[in-house]
Amino acid sequence: MNDESLCIICGIVKKGTEEHIIPKSLGNESLKIYCVCKECNSGLGANVDSYLVNHMFTQIIRQFLGLKGQSGEVPNPFKKGRDEEGNVVHVNDDFVPRSLPRLEQVGTKVKITAPSRELALTMLRKKLIRQGFSDVQIDQYIERENIIREESVHYPKIRYDMTVDLNKYYLAALKIAYEYGYHKFGELFYNDEIAQQIRMILFNASKGNFDYTYGKVRLLSSFITHSMEKEQGINCHMLSLHKDNANQLIVNIILFMTPGLSFSVCISNNALKYRIENEIITEIIPIKIN
Repeated sequence: MNDESLCIICGIVKKGTEEHIIPKSLGNESLKIYCVCKECNSGLGANVDSYLVNHMFTQIIRQFLGLKGQSGEVPNPFKKGRDEEGNVVHVNDDFVPRSLPRLEQVGTKVKITAPSRELALTMLRKKLIRQGFSDVQIDQYIERENIIREESVHYPKIRYDMTVDLNKYYLAALKIAYEYGYHKFGELFYNDEIAQQIRMILFNASKGNFDYTYGKVRLLSSFITHSMEKEQGINCHMLSLHKDNANQLIVNIILFMTPGLSFSVCISNNALKYRIENEIITEIIPIKIN
């Protein structure tokens, strides 16, 4: 049996793989296509889906819902931050912070930050050895100077970076919209001039080339997202197709029913070609908890 088909990303006839239109890590188990080759599938996952899936804002939702990633683990969005001095602080799954061990020397004074006295002494020994001290001299020095003289428990204020790269957000939305367009309309959509433009952008992005952008992706308007407020907390995603006033075919993507993860993408300049007139085609995708 020949199970090869046209890959809708690279445009080459290859063996297809299971491709989740909305990333699996976001709880989508039902909306899938099988016309993306293994290489393109992997490239899209690593270079396109990953930014959306692993952004801290998305990870907070995934942690709340218990949605596992490719590693099989529920993400900890707070695992790495920085203290007020800019030093890296790790936070475990029990929300206990741990600063990276570090040694600072100002003049003759040495300040060591470490989770235990033993590790602090080990760090000090290594530094003194590099300076040419013998083990005997180091032992005498530690005993004479009463090292370590101060021990304290420190709970730092931790800062996290929530900056959003809209280009990468939009690229992830573009991938969802393109694959959904193919899912609904097949070859008719694949041959669309706009679809081919999107395909080349996604193909380049799957290779790590982000030089090409698409100008018809945006966040959903506040008018639409305001009407979604009562729907927040419902465990589903929503996709819809409709024609705008310029006869463009639009895909609305609403992830987790959350305004901050809601996008509008134009996938064709001719909605009538797809027999989309004044109706809105809506599809609800349930979120499956692992």
